[in-house]
Order: sequence, then C-alpha cells, then structure tokens
Amino acid sequence: MSLGSSGLSRPTELFTQLSQLRLTLEAPARVKIGEPVPLVFTVVNAGKSPVTLNLLGREPRADFRVSDAGGRSIWSLLRGETAMAALRLFPVEPGKGLTFRHRWNQHADSGKPVPPGNYLVRAVLLTDRPEGLASPPARLRIER
Repeated sequence: MSLGSSGLSRPTELFTQLSQLRLTLEAPARVKIGEPVPLVFTVVNAGKSPVTLNLLGREPRADFRVSDAGGRSIWSLLRGETAMAALRLFPVEPGKGLTFRHRWNQHADSGKPVPPGNYLVRAVLLTDRPEGLASPPARLRIER
C-alpha cells in the first residue's frame, strides 16, 4: 500500500494470547510536518473456529493513541469521550474481522501541532478488559 509522499506503510501485527486474533496497525514510517497521518487498525480471526469478543458500546470502537519517544501520551482519538458501559457480545467468524481507519492531523490533545520527532502509535479495541486489545506499536517519524 503506497501512501504517496509519506513513504510505504509499515504494518505491525500481533497474535493475541487470548485467542486466534491477529491485530495489525498500519501507519507510515515517516511523514512531513503538518501532513495527515493515515492509520488503519485491523482485528482478524486468523483461527479455524469462531471467536466471540466482549466489546464495549453498541458499535465496535477502537482508540488510536500517539506517544512521544519518552512514552508520554501526546494524543488519543477517544480522550475525553465517555464510553458506553454496555457490554456487547460480537462474534467473529474465521477469516473475518473489524477494520478501523483514522487520519491523525498531528495535533496533540491540547490542540497544538506536535513538533518534528519520533513517535509511537498504538491502536486499542475497546473490550471488557481495562487495557482493551492493543496492537503492537508502530514507529512514526515526523520530519520538516
């Protein structure tokens, strides 16, 4: 998948311990300052049997999170939003899954643009587990 001037997308993926799920986060390795950052998070049942997810809210939701090189949280898509406490059983058949997309505008939660530098991006599927189901981090460099 080509992302134009941003370079090639570098997916990261993880097979979770709790099931047959494959969590993949696609993000560009580098972008120019001010350029929107395309993020794609997929959760796929890579196994041979159905998996039932315990999701929060009426519809499946995922959070995208950006931290700086020191691990400090810079931005979260869902920061400040209230999540529904309703639990929903969501069956996922083998080979099927969920996809979440977002374009980060390189602004921190404060609303200010972030400076050039190295960042880590994570995606988290909201589940009944406090930590959710998180992708491995993708490294992102914002350049002048």
